[in-house]
Amino acid sequence: MNIHTQQEITGQPEIWRLTFELIQQRSEEINEYLQPILAKKELQILLAGAGGNKVSLTSALHP
Repeated sequence: MNIHTQQEITGQPEIWRLTFELIQQRSEEINEYLQPILAKKELQILLAGAGGNKVSLTSALHP
């Protein structure tokens, strides 16, 4: 296992804690954004991993 993989794995608990806190802080904004999307009858959601946790978190919360 290389050093980057090891850092990625050991850093996950901190990233998930930060993610939880950010989602709590922005929950009203997130809900307002998602309501019309989730109301679509034929909606299909695909979740896929891309990059590290920090990259995903940054992309999701700071578009």
